[in-house]
Amino acid sequence: MGLPLLEGPFFFGSCPAAYRSPIPSGLFPRPLPPCHHSTMPLVSITRLRVRSWRFLPSFFFYALRSARQARRQEGNLAVKLLNDRNRTFWTVTLWNSEADIKKFMISGVHGRAMRKLLHWCDEAALVHWSQEASALPSWSEAHSRLQSEGRPSKVNHPSPAHIAHRFPEPRVGPRSDVNFK
Repeated sequence: MGLPLLEGPFFFGSCPAAYRSPIPSGLFPRPLPPCHHSTMPLVSITRLRVRSWRFLPSFFFYALRSARQARRQEGNLAVKLLNDRNRTFWTVTLWNSEADIKKFMISGVHGRAMRKLLHWCDEAALVHWSQEASALPSWSEAHSRLQSEGRPSKVNHPSPAHIAHRFPEPRVGPRSDVNFK
């Protein structure tokens, strides 16, 4: 049967029809370069700010289980988390394909966590891109790409920073980030 054939801004230009993206157009803010899905890894960056301390225990429970799920997910190459200041958390993951990202996004504990983030977070943003290197980007590059190419995710209680899509650069300390894979 193959992948569904979808048209839109997420189409991989010169790729065969069987490789048209099954991911809705809102997931990737810009089209990925043609035909690099099988040879170039995809980077996914998320930034979440938990709006109240009372949501942190549940957030941590889901965040750590989601990181473990990502690490074990087929197609995942790397997982890295950052505990920033002011209840803000970043993730960077590296994937073989956009289909692998989509499977992870909607499945298991991560899928359940995404539905809760609407209520827990007052800032949420993401960005995806393809790159030749299989190394994770720096947090500085993640911030730069999030600001210039990223998009906000829906939250029920958006902060002014979320509405303006302007976030401070992450603070990276000696023990603030964790590699899971």
